[in-house]
Amino acid sequence: MEAFNKKYSFVELRDGKKNGTLPATVDLSRLEDYLKPEDFPQAFGMDKAQWDALPGTFSYILLLDFFQTILTDCTFR
Repeated sequence: MEAFNKKYSFVELRDGKKNGTLPATVDLSRLEDYLKPEDFPQAFGMDKAQWDALPGTFSYILLLDFFQTILTDCTFR
């Protein structure tokens, strides 16, 4: 059960996605759920609580940007 609760840094998620080295327990369609709380503001410009309060459409747009960043070699903006 611990593997489902493990949090990763932005760099770990980016590199793990790129290299295919993330554990099988990581749902690649929900990477934001695995992001460490301290990296959330850097990735999304808000903390996790603010993220959870967003309407679905807006969070979807931010996720598209996040996944694009994860899939490239970019660092935080």
